[in-house]
Amino acid sequence: MQGLTDLSVPADEFGCISLPVQRVFMTENEINYLAFPPVAGSMVIFGGGYGFEALAQAAWLHHCALFYWGDIDTDGFAILDSLRGYLPHARSLLMDRATLLAHRPLWGREASPTRRALSRLRPEDVLTDA
Repeated sequence: MQGLTDLSVPADEFGCISLPVQRVFMTENEINYLAFPPVAGSMVIFGGGYGFEALAQAAWLHHCALFYWGDIDTDGFAILDSLRGYLPHARSLLMDRATLLAHRPLWGREASPTRRALSRLRPEDVLTDA
């Protein structure tokens, strides 16, 4: 894997391989994926939203530290909640109250917020009283 900067793999093949990484970072946005800095012993996956069934088939992912970096909006948290249905050990990255408050000038309103129970979020993920 050393030296690879971008690789596309069909979902069924991804589930069958085993990669020598300790950390996996997943991003909701392609720009975050493309701009992610190199981290030793790690890889970055552009998730592009929902659809984690193929990832869950990759047994080696269950043995890596897994971080999800999505938007701080209702879809971002709904995606994190869904991901944890397949990979419960996934942790959020930059999706916390401190990050939200640090970027207050960039806040906006969602035209169609996701409205459903998100039972897999953890206290460090949940943005209350903002």
